[in-house]
Amino acid sequence: MSFHKKFCYWASQKKIKLNKVIYKRAENAFIDTLACILSGVKEKQSKVALKYCLENNNLGKIQVFGGGKKLSVSAASFLHGVRSASIDFDDYEYIAGSHPSAPIFSALISIAQVKNISIEEIYQGWVIGYELIIKLGQALSYDHYYKGWHSANTIGVVGTAAAVSKVLKLNVDQMANAISIATSFSSGLKQQFGKDTKAFHIGFAAQAGIQSALLAKNGGTANQNIWNIERGFIELYGSDFSKKLNDNLKKSDFGNSIIKYPNFIKLWPVCSYSQRVIQGGLILNKKIFIKKNIKSITIEFPEPWFRVSKFHIPKNSTEARFSLSFCLATALINGKFDLSSLNISKNKKSLNMTRKIKLITYKVPNNFEDYDPRYPDIIKVIMKDGSKLIEKISHIKGGKNYPLKDDDIDNKFSMCGGKKIILNKIRNQKYKKKNLKEIIF
Repeated sequence: MSFHKKFCYWASQKKIKLNKVIYKRAENAFIDTLACILSGVKEKQSKVALKYCLENNNLGKIQVFGGGKKLSVSAASFLHGVRSASIDFDDYEYIAGSHPSAPIFSALISIAQVKNISIEEIYQGWVIGYELIIKLGQALSYDHYYKGWHSANTIGVVGTAAAVSKVLKLNVDQMANAISIATSFSSGLKQQFGKDTKAFHIGFAAQAGIQSALLAKNGGTANQNIWNIERGFIELYGSDFSKKLNDNLKKSDFGNSIIKYPNFIKLWPVCSYSQRVIQGGLILNKKIFIKKNIKSITIEFPEPWFRVSKFHIPKNSTEARFSLSFCLATALINGKFDLSSLNISKNKKSLNMTRKIKLITYKVPNNFEDYDPRYPDIIKVIMKDGSKLIEKISHIKGGKNYPLKDDDIDNKFSMCGGKKIILNKIRNQKYKKKNLKEIIF
C-alpha cells in the first residue's frame, strides 16, 4: 500500500488519540495562533485582505476572529490566515521550514462554524495536518526551502487540506483526493518576503485547504499517486537531496511528529531567523553600558539564511522583521524587543547602528537542517578601546530546547488583545468537547 493510502487510513480513523503531551502542544499552538490573528488585525496586509473580500462580495455567515463583517467560509479562512502572518509572529518548524499552525487553524476556525466541531476535534485535525507537513518536509529536504519555495504555502496547503478533511470526517478515498487536489494549489516564492504577499501566502494555504477538502467531499477526484511518480510532487518541488515518501511506514509511525520535531513558538514578532540575534542583543545590552562606544559589529550566520534575512538597512517595518542588523541593534540599544520595536521612525538609533553592522555568511553542508545548534549565529562587537565581546547563539527561547511555558503563551495572547474568558475556556479541560464557536466568539 502506498504512503498516500496508509496516511489517509490512519488520519481518517474515527478518533486520533491525543496523549497529554500532544494535547498540550496542540492547545498552546492554538492559543498562540489566536494571538497572532489578533496581532495582525490592524496591519496593512490584513486591511487589504479584508477590502478584497468585501469587494469580491464574499459576505456570508462566518464570524472572523478579531472582528469584522461576517464572510464566507473561504474568505474567512483567507483573512484569518493573512491576519495570523501579518507581523510574522506565527510559529514555525525546522523540518519543512514552514509556519504550520497559522494556515491549519485559520481554516479550522472558519470551517468549525459550519459544523459542530469541538476543540478536541480541532486539535486532532491540527495533529494530522502537522504530521503530513513534517513527512513532506523530510521527503523534500531543506533544499526545497533553500531553492526559494515558501513551504508555509507549498506544503502548508497540503497539511491544511488533511486537517480540514479530518474535521469534516471525510472517508479514506475523499481525504486522499482532497490532499491530492491541494497539491495543485501548491505555490509561493520566498522572493515575496518583505512584501505583503508573504502574509497572503498563509491566507492562500488556509483558503485552498478548505477548497480542496470541500471539492473532494462533493465528489471531486484527483491522482492519488501524486508523490513518488515521474514528474510528480517530489520530483518537481524537490532536488537531488529529496527522497521518496516512505511506502513502508506502519500505522504506529504516524502521529508522533509533533513530539520528535516540535513547533517553535515565537517570543518576538519577527522572522524566525531574526530570533537568535535578538536574544544575543538582549545579552549584550547587559554587558555594554555605553552603546556609543561601539566601533563595529559583525554577525556571522548560515549562508542559506541570507536568502530570507536579506534586508540590511530596512525601509519599513515589514523589511525590519527580516533584518538581522536592525533586530540586533534594537535589542542591544533598548534592552527589550516588543511590538513597538519595529516602528522605524521611533527607533532611529537602531537604524543608525545598522550602519556599523556587517553581515558575514558561512557555508553549511548539503544535509543542513534549519536551526542546527552546530551552526550558530556569532555576534562580535568591537569597542572603540579595542576590546571585543563575542556571543554565540545556538538555542533560543521558544525553540526545541527552551520551549515557551504556558504563562509565556498566555501573556502573548493577552498582549495581542486576547480576552481572558476565552483563554480560561481553552485551558479548561471541561470545555474540550464544546463547540469551538461557543468558546472563542
